[in-house]
Amino acid sequence: MEQMIFIRKDDKVEVFSEEEELKGSYYRAILEDNPTKLGHNKLKVRYLTQLNEHRLAPLTEFVDQRFIRPVPSEDVNDGVVFVEGLMVDAYLKDGWWTGVVVKTMEDEKFLVYFDCPPDIIQFEKKKLRVHLDWTGFKWIRPDNKELVKSVFSCGTMVELRFDCAWIPVIVIKELEKDKRFLVKYWNKSYSCRESKNLIVDSLRLRPMQPPLSVGKYELLDHVEAFSGFEWRQGVVRGIVFEGRYMVSFGATKEASQFNHSDIRPPMEWEDGVWHKRTKPKRQKETSLDGNRNVQTKEPPGNEMADDVKKESGLPITLGVTATKNKTQGKVSPVPMKNGFGNESTREKMPEEPKIKYYTRKRKRGGLKLNSYINKTVLSSDRTPNVVKNSASNAEENHAKHTIMVLPFAKKSPVWKTYESLEVFKSVSHSLHFSPLFETKQDFREGYAIGMMVTYFGLLEKFKDLEADVPVSQLNSLKDSFSELEKHGFNVTTPLSRIDKLLALKDRQLYIMEELKGFDKEMTNEFSKAKQEFDDMEQKILEVKHKIIELQRQEAALKEQKEAEKEQKDAAWKKICQMESCAKDLNVELEDVEFEFETILSAPW
Repeated sequence: MEQMIFIRKDDKVEVFSEEEELKGSYYRAILEDNPTKLGHNKLKVRYLTQLNEHRLAPLTEFVDQRFIRPVPSEDVNDGVVFVEGLMVDAYLKDGWWTGVVVKTMEDEKFLVYFDCPPDIIQFEKKKLRVHLDWTGFKWIRPDNKELVKSVFSCGTMVELRFDCAWIPVIVIKELEKDKRFLVKYWNKSYSCRESKNLIVDSLRLRPMQPPLSVGKYELLDHVEAFSGFEWRQGVVRGIVFEGRYMVSFGATKEASQFNHSDIRPPMEWEDGVWHKRTKPKRQKETSLDGNRNVQTKEPPGNEMADDVKKESGLPITLGVTATKNKTQGKVSPVPMKNGFGNESTREKMPEEPKIKYYTRKRKRGGLKLNSYINKTVLSSDRTPNVVKNSASNAEENHAKHTIMVLPFAKKSPVWKTYESLEVFKSVSHSLHFSPLFETKQDFREGYAIGMMVTYFGLLEKFKDLEADVPVSQLNSLKDSFSELEKHGFNVTTPLSRIDKLLALKDRQLYIMEELKGFDKEMTNEFSKAKQEFDDMEQKILEVKHKIIELQRQEAALKEQKEAEKEQKDAAWKKICQMESCAKDLNVELEDVEFEFETILSAPW
């Protein structure tokens, strides 16, 4: 650094630009005048990366000598640690622009702030060099800038409120005295988006929401999804498979698919602290007799009922439904169907006011109805009055006209236990076990009891299915239910629902294949566009090299022409001198001849 450096004609130099749009930048050029000549305040330069107005030849102009400096050494970055506050030169738009590092990113990338015009741009380290000031004969490195850190300081990633969405932006600078900020759009992966800078009020800004670890989202969960370039409020409408969800926005029910990484729980920034968004409290309900309040009950941590109420505007009734007995003035419970109830029977029930009891259990992210809990609403005399459902009545009427002959005698006490379960009574079965006539008498009742156990096990297995269940498992369940149907079990509803799930799995597979096709097509298009862009850059680089080579040849030919001109002038001058000498010699020769003749003709 201490060694004296001087520039001469034909040296590569850097020229400081005074133009308004290019102020603060340096461009490479060839010096075409010698700076040591006296009386020359401006020197002629020929730019290497800028063309004239016709864009056919390099731009040449006369520049004040104080705006010209040598080209810094290639090893200028050796031993320099790039930290926040370091003054650097960034290569941008064919020139070197002076700025300050305001944030260090991953993979040796840095955010650089430029003052004129105010802006922040991300650069790789190979596009940066430490800034040096030229004194006229040596380089001097300036001290690092001291950056003031705050919630909305320069280079901070924040979110901008726009309608009902939050857009990621980066703070460029704070405007003085009016609590407003200059910001620009910034995508979720912290990359710059080509956009105009915006001036916004501080009330519309908040820090980036901190990441929260959420294992999985449930149906009807309120979330924020990153759509396009903004975080939008939405509701989970479906779970495609593990890690991918269908989310709808606003009043529309149309949903789009999102990855788990593009979804986050909604939070609020208040008084400098992040808070989880709270839900409205539950309201107490009055029982049918008007004398006592019943508090709806829900397992801790389960917020699904709130979401269903909010979406449909209707009450939720799970577990037991209460109907009013008009003749006795009592309230009687009617058991609800557990998973596979007869829907037509439910539709025939009288339209009466309902009291809600929640008997749900959360299991593997889903909701499980517990039909084995027998809850009733007591009337004024505290006596429960049970009303039989229409399915039981239908079974009794059928028994009056039909005598069922079983291939065995029901001796085991477990029959009464199984047949008394609500999940079994809620559906009308015609158990005949006729295929067991082909088996030995001693094994028939055991086989029948095993089928009862299998039936309940299949129902539980169906309820425990998850979104990523394989098709083979669904087909296996379908075959098992079909086998039970041969013995008189009513499996119409399970088979219907399994067929619906199989259709959904086919749709899921089709969507996944479509996504793979789109991903492949996007990858190919991106590769093609990148290859075309790289080819174009290579062609531009080759043209620039050709221009530089032609410029070098032009300069060499000009120098050769000047030298030949000087040689021609020297030769012409020499010829003129020789002609003058020849004339003098001719005159002298004539004098000699005249004197010779005079001597010869002289008289004796």
